[in-house]
Amino acid sequence: MSVMKMSVAALAVVVSSVTMAQQADHGGMDHSGMDHSKMAHSSGAHSMMHSTYPKDGAMMMEPVAQLSMHFKHPVRVMNVKLIGSDGKPVAIKYKRGGAASEEFNVNLPSLEPDTYQVHWKAKGEDGHMMDGSYGFMQH
Repeated sequence: MSVMKMSVAALAVVVSSVTMAQQADHGGMDHSGMDHSKMAHSSGAHSMMHSTYPKDGAMMMEPVAQLSMHFKHPVRVMNVKLIGSDGKPVAIKYKRGGAASEEFNVNLPSLEPDTYQVHWKAKGEDGHMMDGSYGFMQH
């Protein structure tokens, strides 16, 4: 019986530590109403990128004013969609199919606290189409 009590106590300590670590990662902010399950994880095309801003899976405490994608090779970005957890797109303006570049940036309107998905399509200089997605949370 005492081994059982120690195991339960050890489990409580682990759960408490994990909860504290999660709160520390989020600045202590309660985001229990946000749905983490809707965060997209990058597809294979994400390996075509050096980096994104926000990073895939990021918990953003400061307002996100811009999306940035840095590709390994020049591409022409054909489509970018920013989707909230309600499935509705956020209106963003950018030049579709502009000149091939390793870098793509687009300004964003003020975002409400939510879980967002970025879906993109691009065309390589050889005409090869690729796409991918990543997600972040705006607190």
